[in-house]
Amino acid sequence: MAALAVEMPGSRFVVQIAETTVKRRKLVAETLTALVVSEGLFMTAVIVLVWLGIGRGLAPLQRLRQEIEERSHRDLRPVHEEHAPVEVRPWCTRSNNLLLQLAATLRAQQQFVANALTSCAPRLPGCACRRSTACSSGSPRNGGGCSSR
Repeated sequence: MAALAVEMPGSRFVVQIAETTVKRRKLVAETLTALVVSEGLFMTAVIVLVWLGIGRGLAPLQRLRQEIEERSHRDLRPVHEEHAPVEVRPWCTRSNNLLLQLAATLRAQQQFVANALTSCAPRLPGCACRRSTACSSGSPRNGGGCSSR
């Protein structure tokens, strides 16, 4: 709304001009709609790009996890470090060292059981029978991997 005071000889007039707010409200609604739509599209694009970026960044870890999950509980081979991210390589190295120590401990345990069975066989009746059964089963728990002496 605008007002203008006009003075003429002998009288004074005030001229007022007003405009409805319909155009302004319509313009505000159109601007807000365009802004919400553009921001919604922008946020959707950002979410998709972040999702894809994180997925690609975690892909080497997924491969490493899958490789470990596919192993049996007896598989003590070292984990491949080449495809692992740099941040995970120290963990892979430590895990590989731990797996090597575990394999060595299991071999020593198997050798100990085999030696114990060999030394007790002549003294205990039936021990040779149990030893031959344990050796043929191939299980470390049952003395698998026994060498025949």
